[in-house]
Amino acid sequence: MRRPILCFFLCFLTIGLGLVSVFSQRFFNVDLDRGFVETSEITIRIPSRKPIFVISHNQDRLVSFRIVIDSLVEFEDRNLNGRYDSGEALNIVDLRRTRWYLNYSIISRNGTTLLLLDLKPEKTTGKQGYEQRSMVPLHIRLLISSSKMNVRGLTLNGTKEVLVNLTFSRWRWHSSKSKLALIIRYGAARGSVGRHCSGKKDSWTYIRMQSEATLMSIAFSADAEFDDRTESINIDLDSDSAKLVLPRYEEYGEAIFIFGLKIFPTGTVFSASETYAMAMSIAIVVGLSLLCSYLSNRELKKITKVIS
Repeated sequence: MRRPILCFFLCFLTIGLGLVSVFSQRFFNVDLDRGFVETSEITIRIPSRKPIFVISHNQDRLVSFRIVIDSLVEFEDRNLNGRYDSGEALNIVDLRRTRWYLNYSIISRNGTTLLLLDLKPEKTTGKQGYEQRSMVPLHIRLLISSSKMNVRGLTLNGTKEVLVNLTFSRWRWHSSKSKLALIIRYGAARGSVGRHCSGKKDSWTYIRMQSEATLMSIAFSADAEFDDRTESINIDLDSDSAKLVLPRYEEYGEAIFIFGLKIFPTGTVFSASETYAMAMSIAIVVGLSLLCSYLSNRELKKITKVIS
């Protein structure tokens, strides 16, 4: 009877250790059909494949935050304040009404795993059946790293923070004096935000929003690249939106911002993968204890038999 029990425990331990190893190496869980991305620390939902990101910390499911890459606005800066103000718009492209193509890839480099999540506007089909270029000149890429990395003097802290890369292609200008602004909105998607604060650090402008247990931080880089030149972006922040005024360009441009969550534990709630890993660890410890107890009893009986 004891030999089958011993074999069972050995098989159980082998399977358990393998599963724990898999979970320890699995940094990302992606489901494109559901618009769902989960890291070891945060969860991102992308409803209806739109540039809308609903973010929650895996240890605080009661609160979630929303970031919406809302619209592109061509405007004339009539009061010369360098910002987009009401009544100055010449053309507005609502990015939430655009149909987007969602895809992802995972690459490994120098021991670091990177998740790249891409949102690109879908091409339309003309009357003759030919594909036409989208009227939205924007490619959105989210990058999540399994470990810390430095981005223009700011540290991207592993799987709880996301780098957003915005690539702009050729824009059809309506005026020789106009500028282009990207509108980004943010706030609470579920729960409430207790307070806001904003500030600057080097070339970064940031805003922070805090619920009872979770801090949401968004940092916008003023440094950008347009038509092979390093340019500065004018960043206008308030409590629920950011207006990024881009340099006038001809061919392409690139800008970035970072968002992330930090938890202040008031009562720790573990994610499903963490709970599973802990349960397997406990089971393995119990199994090892029983196995050691069995082997010890077996050796003790051998010694007793020799002595007698």
